[in-house]
Amino acid sequence: MQRKIINIDGQELEYWYEKKMLKINIGSPFNSAAKRYGWNVKSKGIGIANKIVKQASKRDLTLIIELDNIIYSIEAWIVESFCEKTNSIYHKQIGFGELLLYVYPLKLMKEESMNDLESNEKQSLIKEYNI
Repeated sequence: MQRKIINIDGQELEYWYEKKMLKINIGSPFNSAAKRYGWNVKSKGIGIANKIVKQASKRDLTLIIELDNIIYSIEAWIVESFCEKTNSIYHKQIGFGELLLYVYPLKLMKEESMNDLESNEKQSLIKEYNI
């Protein structure tokens, strides 16, 4: 599988262009996201820079999230749609600027095996969520 390291908004990401997947490593989840954003689903949240989500959504990419050695997948457009609809957007001050993070419930992502991702064809993931 062909992979390429790309940089979006200062963050290095692994782009698997044959499978239309973008791999992101996340350091830690938002533990209180469900309460903060009023989600009906009780879940930790994953914060992803909105520029990354928007560019991935435009290109119809699947986001591959690695958190605590566990791999999750979700279509970028689902994250974008959910976060904008529920206003699940975290404003983080960085120096004199601001970084917008889309915060998405971890429980609504599909847990994956890295071996399956690397060997199988891309499968679209559309999950229904109760907002």
